[in-house]
Amino acid sequence: MVAGPVLVHSAQPSLRNAFHIFSNSPATSAQNGLYVFSRDGKVSILDPLDINNQIDSRTINTQGLGQGILATPEVYLADNANEQNQFVIKGEQKIMGVSVPSTSDTPSSFSKAASSLMRSISFSVSDDKQSMTGQEGAPLPVIWEKEL
Repeated sequence: MVAGPVLVHSAQPSLRNAFHIFSNSPATSAQNGLYVFSRDGKVSILDPLDINNQIDSRTINTQGLGQGILATPEVYLADNANEQNQFVIKGEQKIMGVSVPSTSDTPSSFSKAASSLMRSISFSVSDDKQSMTGQEGAPLPVIWEKEL
């Protein structure tokens, strides 16, 4: 782990913000979770209610960051579709913005549990880990970067 983990909790749709949803294109909903960043670029997304439950895992390309991720990344959640949810990550030699996974990118705990149950009762389920966990281990796209 680099420093402190980052808690991502995007606002849930409600009647209160319904007019905003129709008047502006809403931003893609960020995957809620406790994001734990390792110096080597590994990102674990944990359930904030049960940190023993890993929701997903991703990677960040740390090439050009020197010694890797040096400080706790900051998260910026977009208000509308013209902006993008992103983590700002500082390395030794550059700073960059990487995309926060969206809820559509991350498999639900129900789909993981159903696949596990089917596997345990010997139904034919693909052994390919990607089929069960969606984008697990996939790199987070770099949106922008700047040399320091």
